[in-house]
Amino acid sequence: MSEQVRSPIAPAPSPTSLDDDTVKLVAYTIVSIKRDAERVMPKSGDTVVITQRMSEQAFISFVIARYIESDAYKNLPQEQRLAPRDRKYLRVNYAVTRRWPRLPPDFEERQIEALEDIRNALI
Repeated sequence: MSEQVRSPIAPAPSPTSLDDDTVKLVAYTIVSIKRDAERVMPKSGDTVVITQRMSEQAFISFVIARYIESDAYKNLPQEQRLAPRDRKYLRVNYAVTRRWPRLPPDFEERQIEALEDIRNALI
């Protein structure tokens, strides 16, 4: 019988997973899948930095709401915008293009500065 060797390296997260504590660089595009009107939405592609854990549905909702409320969307010619009833056909294609470990807060440095200020005030 052969023994299984376990790797100490954790498996890589899914390219679409946003549910971790890393800083994520996420590229996305919004697509309308309305029958016979399928298209990439104008000025919908962007890249954002996500620092919080987020579900896929929360990210999609965030991206669509951000797009619909954006000046880029509001300034499109009327024929390029969607009727409110057609927003249900919007989908978001996205990929986490890069991840970095989240750096610790600089709390300790601020605490030291505050203590030094107190010390200097007492001297």
